[in-house]
Amino acid sequence: MTTKYFYAVQFMSGRNTTTGQPNAKTGYYSNAVGVNCFKTSAERDEWVSNGESTSAMRGNCRESVSKKELRDLCLGSSIIEFNEMLENIQFQADNDI
Repeated sequence: MTTKYFYAVQFMSGRNTTTGQPNAKTGYYSNAVGVNCFKTSAERDEWVSNGESTSAMRGNCRESVSKKELRDLCLGSSIIEFNEMLENIQFQADNDI
């Protein structure tokens, strides 16, 4: 059975702030975001709604994202690194860490 996960991010310092090293093949950087994974959309939506509103964000610093949107924010990672990150945050969601 495949579990559906719901993702959200928290922008660290503006929506266009990048971090880390560029992807060796593409040259793209990842956005500076903290990634969270939830088992239900209600949990995710509650977490997003509890985010801080900042002028740098022009609103809430937290945002719901799809898996594809998350990948677009993490272009500095290889596909393998991205999938490993997903496995780690899914494990945390499954084990309430």
